[in-house]
Amino acid sequence: MFKEVLPCSLLEGSPCRGETHEERRNQRRLKICRPVHIRLLDHSESATTLDVARQGLCFVTSRDHYHPGMSLFLSFLSSSYSSPSFAGKECVGDVVRVDPLPYGAWAVAVRFRP
Repeated sequence: MFKEVLPCSLLEGSPCRGETHEERRNQRRLKICRPVHIRLLDHSESATTLDVARQGLCFVTSRDHYHPGMSLFLSFLSSSYSSPSFAGKECVGDVVRVDPLPYGAWAVAVRFRP
């Protein structure tokens, strides 16, 4: 498991939460921290979401290789509190924004493909 993810309590006021950017989203975001698996062609990692919406999500990572336009495969990891019908299903998304966070972490915003 990815052990360098910051606790959600340390990420209050993060860029994906909309406090430092003008809010342009028309979909409501759920401000929840959930484990998510991110897969690229050459590697994968587990991370934690900052918020989730119908059209995308934002996750936190310590890796600095994400950039706008990058395609990702995402799946929610199963846990005792996640829906069995949703856990493990993979979707494709594109990175739309990468913002620095405290402690050298990065907030990566992803828009799901239709």
